[in-house]
Amino acid sequence: MPQIEGSGSSWQKQWTLRLSRINAREKMRKLRNSLRYYNDAFSRYEFAILRRIV
Repeated sequence: MPQIEGSGSSWQKQWTLRLSRINAREKMRKLRNSLRYYNDAFSRYEFAILRRIV
């Protein structure tokens, strides 16, 4: 690794951002899978809530 302090820290920030994005995507995927597991009942319930809000 080249020792350039400024660019190193910014690179680290970008990397952590990317990692957190990947984490969020993974969480969303797991959430969707569990939603698919409950599919009909939960989607209807969610739709009713959304209708009430909107």
